[in-house]
Amino acid sequence: MNSFIRTNRSVKSATAAILLITTFLTSAISMGAELPARGTIQSLQQDGGIIRISGRDFHFSDNIVLVTLDDKEVGSQYLSEGMIVRYTVNAQGFLETIEILGPRNLVTEIKES
Repeated sequence: MNSFIRTNRSVKSATAAILLITTFLTSAISMGAELPARGTIQSLQQDGGIIRISGRDFHFSDNIVLVTLDDKEVGSQYLSEGMIVRYTVNAQGFLETIEILGPRNLVTEIKES
Protein backbone atom coordinates (compact mmCIF):
# COMPACT_ATOMS: atom_id res chain seq x y z
CA MET A 1 0.00 0.00 0.00
CA ASN A 2 2.87 2.41 0.83
CA SER A 3 4.45 1.93 -2.60
CA PHE A 4 1.11 2.75 -4.25
CA ILE A 5 0.88 6.01 -2.26
CA ARG A 6 4.48 6.96 -3.14
CA THR A 7 3.89 6.18 -6.83
CA ASN A 8 0.65 8.15 -6.81
CA ARG A 9 2.45 11.18 -5.29
CA SER A 10 5.18 10.95 -7.93
CA VAL A 11 2.62 10.88 -10.71
CA LYS A 12 0.83 13.90 -9.23
CA SER A 13 4.12 15.80 -8.90
CA ALA A 14 5.12 15.02 -12.49
CA THR A 15 1.66 16.00 -13.76
CA ALA A 16 1.82 19.30 -11.88
CA ALA A 17 5.26 20.06 -13.32
CA ILE A 18 4.11 19.35 -16.87
CA LEU A 19 1.05 21.58 -16.42
CA LEU A 20 3.22 24.39 -15.05
CA ILE A 21 5.66 24.20 -17.97
CA THR A 22 2.82 24.03 -20.51
CA THR A 23 1.14 27.06 -18.94
CA PHE A 24 4.40 29.03 -19.01
CA LEU A 25 5.10 28.22 -22.66
CA THR A 26 1.53 28.99 -23.72
CA SER A 27 1.56 32.37 -22.00
CA ALA A 28 5.00 33.23 -23.41
CA ILE A 29 3.86 32.46 -26.95
CA SER A 30 0.58 34.35 -26.60
CA MET A 31 2.42 37.42 -25.31
CA GLY A 32 4.55 37.50 -28.44
CA ALA A 33 7.73 36.32 -26.81
CA GLU A 34 10.59 35.67 -29.14
CA LEU A 35 11.29 31.97 -29.25
CA PRO A 36 14.34 31.13 -31.38
CA ALA A 37 13.83 28.83 -34.33
CA ARG A 38 16.23 27.30 -36.85
CA GLY A 39 15.89 27.03 -40.58
CA THR A 40 17.47 27.39 -44.02
CA ILE A 41 17.17 30.55 -46.10
CA GLN A 42 15.36 29.56 -49.30
CA SER A 43 14.92 32.98 -50.88
CA LEU A 44 15.81 36.53 -50.04
CA GLN A 45 14.24 39.65 -51.53
CA GLN A 46 15.76 42.46 -49.50
CA ASP A 47 14.32 45.14 -51.77
CA GLY A 48 10.84 43.60 -51.37
CA GLY A 49 11.27 43.05 -47.66
CA ILE A 50 10.55 39.31 -47.71
CA ILE A 51 12.78 36.42 -46.68
CA ARG A 52 11.77 32.76 -46.87
CA ILE A 53 13.19 30.50 -44.18
CA SER A 54 12.27 26.81 -44.31
CA GLY A 55 9.05 27.43 -46.20
CA ARG A 56 7.85 30.41 -44.15
CA ASP A 57 7.82 33.97 -45.48
CA PHE A 58 8.79 36.75 -43.08
CA HIS A 59 8.75 40.52 -43.34
CA PHE A 60 12.30 41.78 -43.40
CA SER A 61 13.73 45.24 -42.74
CA ASP A 62 17.38 46.23 -42.43
CA ASN A 63 16.30 48.83 -39.86
CA ILE A 64 14.82 46.18 -37.56
CA VAL A 65 16.69 42.90 -38.03
CA LEU A 66 20.04 42.25 -36.35
CA VAL A 67 22.20 39.81 -38.33
CA THR A 68 25.03 38.19 -36.38
CA LEU A 69 27.82 35.67 -36.80
CA ASP A 70 29.64 34.43 -33.71
CA ASP A 71 27.88 37.10 -31.61
CA LYS A 72 29.16 39.92 -33.86
CA GLU A 73 26.92 42.08 -36.03
CA VAL A 74 27.67 41.46 -39.71
CA GLY A 75 24.74 43.05 -41.54
CA SER A 76 22.13 41.64 -43.87
CA GLN A 77 24.31 41.96 -46.97
CA TYR A 78 25.96 38.67 -45.95
CA LEU A 79 22.73 36.66 -45.99
CA SER A 80 22.32 34.28 -48.90
CA GLU A 81 20.23 31.33 -49.99
CA GLY A 82 21.26 28.04 -48.43
CA MET A 83 22.40 29.53 -45.13
CA ILE A 84 21.37 27.79 -41.94
CA VAL A 85 20.18 30.35 -39.41
CA ARG A 86 18.66 30.74 -35.96
CA TYR A 87 16.07 33.51 -35.90
CA THR A 88 13.50 35.27 -33.75
CA VAL A 89 10.26 36.90 -34.87
CA ASN A 90 8.30 39.60 -33.02
CA ALA A 91 4.54 39.60 -32.43
CA GLN A 92 3.96 41.53 -35.68
CA GLY A 93 5.70 38.84 -37.76
CA PHE A 94 8.89 40.80 -38.42
CA LEU A 95 12.26 39.17 -37.98
CA GLU A 96 14.22 40.70 -35.15
CA THR A 97 17.39 38.62 -35.14
CA ILE A 98 19.12 36.27 -37.53
CA GLU A 99 22.17 34.36 -36.37
CA ILE A 100 24.17 32.73 -39.15
CA LEU A 101 25.05 29.14 -38.21
CA GLY A 102 26.31 27.61 -41.44
CA PRO A 103 27.17 25.98 -43.71
CA ARG A 104 30.85 26.17 -42.91
CA ASN A 105 31.98 27.30 -46.37
CA LEU A 106 29.67 30.35 -46.31
CA VAL A 107 30.67 31.21 -42.75
CA THR A 108 34.35 31.01 -43.76
CA GLU A 109 33.72 33.36 -46.71
CA ILE A 110 32.12 35.94 -44.42
CA LYS A 111 34.94 35.73 -41.90
CA GLU A 112 37.56 36.18 -44.63
CA SER A 113 35.89 39.24 -46.15
